[in-house]
Amino acid sequence: MLAAAVCVVCLGSALGHLRRPAALTAAIRAHAVIPAALAVPAAVATMLAEAAIGLGGVHALLSGSLWLHPITVAAAALMAAFTLYTLLTLRTGGAVPCGCSADRHPVSRWTAWRAGALAVLALSGPLLPARTASELAITLIAGLAFATLLWHLPSAMEVRAP
Repeated sequence: MLAAAVCVVCLGSALGHLRRPAALTAAIRAHAVIPAALAVPAAVATMLAEAAIGLGGVHALLSGSLWLHPITVAAAALMAAFTLYTLLTLRTGGAVPCGCSADRHPVSRWTAWRAGALAVLALSGPLLPARTASELAITLIAGLAFATLLWHLPSAMEVRAP
């Protein structure tokens, strides 16, 4: 159930992007990984994927649905795609905005590490299922704490000029 925390991260990210959708589009253009003409469709697809995984995961968790495992696998795939995309962005060089949840910190290797760690965390759901209500509560709390720490990692590791 640690993987459910990744669904909550996806939901939070989608909400952040919905608050400032132009920030994600601008970041995708600045990354120069895909043609600028595809920035808007890529931003919309990202927000929809995050929202679907987030809402689907939360619903499946609360309802006990069998869809939780496929949703966490989808979350792992999305985070793996973010990892690859971030690594490609880093190859283009320059300080460009991350675009993560409309955050303003620049893309860094820590951004890639975070996405990779969230992908692994998402895969832990199907591999390490909680069997009792207390296990579910403990793993969900631990997963949320870990996901929160991971979310803030790139900002925390950013070196700011005095």
